[in-house]
Amino acid sequence: MSAKTPVESTQIGLIDDSIREVNTALNRGEAVDHPPGPIEAGRFHDGGPLKRGRSALFWDESFLWGIIALNTLSDLAFDFRPINADEIKQGMLEGYDIFIVPGGWARQKARALGEGGKECIRNFVRNGGSYLGFCGGAGLALDVKEGLSLVPLKRMDVRDRVPNFSGPIHVYAQEPRHPLWAGIESPSIFHVWWPSQFMYCKAESIKVLAVYGDPADDFFVADLNAKDINNSRTGWEPWEKEYGIRLDPINIKGEPAIVESSYGRGKVVLSYIHLETPDDTTGHLALFNLWQYLVSNSPSRSKDMGKACTKGLSSNRCVAISLDALKYADELEREMEDFVSFGIRNFLWYRRNGWLLQWKRGIMGLEYSTVYLMAKEIRKRIEERVQDGLHGSCEISRRLRSILNDSRQFLSMAKELLIQERYAMNTGKLHRFASPIQSIQVLRERLFADAMGTGGICRKLLVSMDGVLRLLF
Repeated sequence: MSAKTPVESTQIGLIDDSIREVNTALNRGEAVDHPPGPIEAGRFHDGGPLKRGRSALFWDESFLWGIIALNTLSDLAFDFRPINADEIKQGMLEGYDIFIVPGGWARQKARALGEGGKECIRNFVRNGGSYLGFCGGAGLALDVKEGLSLVPLKRMDVRDRVPNFSGPIHVYAQEPRHPLWAGIESPSIFHVWWPSQFMYCKAESIKVLAVYGDPADDFFVADLNAKDINNSRTGWEPWEKEYGIRLDPINIKGEPAIVESSYGRGKVVLSYIHLETPDDTTGHLALFNLWQYLVSNSPSRSKDMGKACTKGLSSNRCVAISLDALKYADELEREMEDFVSFGIRNFLWYRRNGWLLQWKRGIMGLEYSTVYLMAKEIRKRIEERVQDGLHGSCEISRRLRSILNDSRQFLSMAKELLIQERYAMNTGKLHRFASPIQSIQVLRERLFADAMGTGGICRKLLVSMDGVLRLLF
């Protein structure tokens, strides 16, 4: 059976509309016994009504992936609140049914939580809460040095995995009767964005819900389109020799993509698939299915609902926003758009979709994509909330003025770095992790600190932008 893509589906538009309609009704306290469209209620509650449920979305160290998750959950009318590490340490997970952790570096998330925050999450799940992690959020739950050890799984060694793949891929059900697959054919096309891989062990406590199949159109490994390489005479072997890593997607076929386990009284679902990907209606239906499944297995936490409703990052709607803030946000977005155009005309990247760049091997494309998207998100949210009669300074305008100055320094240095990297590409001396050209290495260290982009001017800028976004929730 061929996979059904969102474009081919006759249900396009119906899925998101149906999810939104159901969630809106549930949020109003209405019973939904016969949901519309493709939603199959009977798979969750033995034929009973769907449940509302509430989720806490972990915000710290998520950046681009936090924005993607927040916008998808909001658009589909899920009942959730962003929450940060300090609030977790204060016990604010109580009153929620599901703790959702978006993508981003698991190590950075663990550092933000500290041992106290990690233990609060363990207690939440141990006492019946559910954990749903995407990509880096899945990595945070693993049994590794910085992890939560919610599941007896580790990461596959980087030498054994395909370390850099992204885009749409066919996914097969391993547990076709699991509620995850309600209304979804197997195989179906989902999206991954540079995930790690599970070092799978056959433990009784681990249930594999989905495995990878063949790549779909627009699936990339590094900066190579998988379909084009598969159709070429050269194949993957010479590319793997040149890049020095595994590239052939045959190596991920049959590998676990979504797994489930238990921890105490709670359930843990870890997905290297980004079910929250924008415009991925199949992923959104799977997300809705998992939400209902996890809520149905969660003990009643209604006594703590008031606590959950009034706390979390979504309590800043009264923050004053002036026209000056909109002016600075306009300038920030305009200069970021100019930077993206700079990369396009120098053949360094192109717009892969409405929120992500596709870049050439060796440059810090994900970091540039993240800065760009966060600038656009700030501009969008300020425009939604600016008060026409308010002029002069406000906290957000002061922060944005500082961000604008920092971004100009960042973009100026980044353009210089990219031009030098463009030249190095022609000489065969460009690599993401190290460069024999000293001027390139110096600029990279100042901008990003290391090859993983976890520091430098870029991080300072991202943290500042993240702080403004928190005020806008």
